[in-house]
Amino acid sequence: MNVPESRSLADAIARDHGRSLRRFVAARLRGAKHAIDDVVQEVYLRIIRRREQETVRNPEAYVIQVAAHTLHDMGHAKAHTDGGPVRLASDGPEAWASEDPVAQADAQRRVEQAEQILQELPPRVYASFLLYRVHGMNHEKIARLHGVHPNTVKNDIKQAVGHLTRRLGREPA
Repeated sequence: MNVPESRSLADAIARDHGRSLRRFVAARLRGAKHAIDDVVQEVYLRIIRRREQETVRNPEAYVIQVAAHTLHDMGHAKAHTDGGPVRLASDGPEAWASEDPVAQADAQRRVEQAEQILQELPPRVYASFLLYRVHGMNHEKIARLHGVHPNTVKNDIKQAVGHLTRRLGREPA
């Protein structure tokens, strides 16, 4: 895809889904309102720079997926919970509640390791996992965003959990 085609896609997305994008980003950046414009701009830049040749079947799902990746890459994935860190069930509440800086640093290291492992997944699987486990969306809503059946979303999430479990060398919870 050349740059003019990418720009026309970005223009169409801005026109047709710009409000949805801003709402999605704003909902995840509670307490960081100043960053909304930066994230939205980065989403549009990523859409313009995309190299894929295939047609975008569901532009709204595509823009939300790009936004989820952008938020994650820019370090804002944590912002959806009143500025607190993203907590994985495997870390357990004791690591996050601890006053011990060593326990907190270890928990943060495990989260960062998990985030790197999850980025190895196909984009839809990665986005489905983040939307479900981090952002609290249900299977049906994620399925609508991606233009797939809810069972596909369930399988994507299972795939992500299985991949994470295998790579971390832990038994599934």
